[in-house]
Formats: sequence, C-alpha cells, structure tokens
Amino acid sequence: MIIIRLKGGLGNQAYQYAAAKSLALRKNKKLYLDLSYLLMDRLRDYCLDVFPNINETEIILTKEISKKLTRIKKVFLAANGKPANKTSTYYYLEKKLQFTELDYIDEDIVYLDGYFQGEKYYLDIKDKILHDFYLPEKSESKNAQLLNDIKNTESISIHFRRGDYISNPQVRKDMDNICTFDYYQKAINHIQSATAKRLHFFVFSDEIDWVKKNFIMPPKFNVIYVESYPEFGEATDMWLMSKCKHNIVANSTYSWWGAWLNTNKNKIVCAPSKWHIDRVSDDDLIPERWIKI
Repeated sequence: MIIIRLKGGLGNQAYQYAAAKSLALRKNKKLYLDLSYLLMDRLRDYCLDVFPNINETEIILTKEISKKLTRIKKVFLAANGKPANKTSTYYYLEKKLQFTELDYIDEDIVYLDGYFQGEKYYLDIKDKILHDFYLPEKSESKNAQLLNDIKNTESISIHFRRGDYISNPQVRKDMDNICTFDYYQKAINHIQSATAKRLHFFVFSDEIDWVKKNFIMPPKFNVIYVESYPEFGEATDMWLMSKCKHNIVANSTYSWWGAWLNTNKNKIVCAPSKWHIDRVSDDDLIPERWIKI
C-alpha cells in the first residue's frame, strides 16, 4: 500500500495526491490518504473531497494504526505462505523541493511525507490526473454566465495571491520581488503579441478588492474582476481558471494547478521565472512549455 501524508492548502494537497497516485499505479498498490496532519492544522482542511472522481480511502494515521497496518500485512503474507518477517515498511521524507525519482521504493508499505511539487512525478499519467480533478459544469449554477463568458472569448486568467502570503515574511518577500506589477505587464504583453484575437482578461484573487484598487488595466482591455460563487468550495476559482484559454499565474500552487488543468491545446501559460527568491532552481516546478518571465 502507498500512504501519502496530506498537508497544506488545495494546491499542495493536489501535488501530493498526484505524485502518490502515480507511484501507486506503477507499483500496482492501493493508495491511502493520511489526514492526521490536517486535523491538527487550524488553517487548512482536507480539500480533495470536492472532486467526485477521487475515491481513495482516507485514514487518520496514528502510531497505533501504523503498527496495526504492519501486523495485518504480516498476517496476510503468512496466510499466503510467505515468511512474516519479510514484511517491510518504508518511510520517505522529502528533504528538498526538487524532483526525486521514487520508483526505487518497492516495499510492502510505503509512507510518503513531502510536497512533491511539479508534474515530473505524474506526467506519465496526465490523463488520469485530469480525470481525477474533474469538476462538472452545471447549467443552473450561479457561475454559469461567468463560465460562458470564459469559454466564448479569448480568455486569459490572471491570478494574484495575497491572503496568508501577506502575513508570512518569507513568502511576502517572494511575492514582492517576483510577482510585481512589471511581471504581470510583461506577461500580458507576451500573450498580446502571440495572438491577434481580442483578449478578455479574468482577474482572480483572494483579495479582489485590493487588486481592483492597485492593478488598473488599460481601458482598451476587456477586464472582469472575478467574484465567483463558491460552488466547489476552495476549488471554484481554480476550476474557472482552468477553463480560460490562457493563464498568467502567480508564484502560487493554486494558480499553477489552474493553468496545468487547462486542456486548451493552444494555451499560453506565463509564469514567473523564479518561484522562490532563495531557491537555486525552479526548473522542476515550472513546466518547460510554459513561458518564464
């Protein structure tokens, strides 16, 4: 069995799930989601239950349950004529935010603890991940008109991440030095030069009023500052961003997934060339086909 420890917000939980799912499929093992960390987190909840195609068993992994899992595995092996002492448990702790090949892990019980950011962990099962993160379109939804506008225009999502980024000094430094207004303007210029179509910008943020006051788009552009109805909880804006033709992402896992889940074959995705000021390289995180600015 593969057990993944879920932590962080929706974007990080999606990375963790996708990496563990890919490993579980390659190893032909059952995937379990450990929610014990999220139960202790006052700021984050389990978010993946909004996706109807994700039906992995959820467990609350304590030390006692971990011991029971090992004992159950030993009994199973013994019943099948295999020595009980051959049961093995492997605990993998991610030590740095860079891609690390996991295929060498081939134990009976594998526990994964990390963020596992970037598509290299699961690009081999891209269609499966797109299927798992599917959300249905509803004609009676309060977001129906907004979704219609997105689908029937040359739509570009622009994401501004603020919220908890502002209160965290290290993350605030990343945001202030990476996702500047100059970055957004260069991204807009790049998409504008790459298409002759009339562009429609859909601006997303967890502080949309701040964006309205501080990021003024030229009058020549068609701009909608999105205030959506949370029909899919935290996943709503990510889902809407994925429906846009093109994406301009912040250094945020949330808008990263909005762009990655975008299935437009001709999409242009602009991302900051650095995700974290102090990280040596972000090459594992930012797909090669995206435009780095």
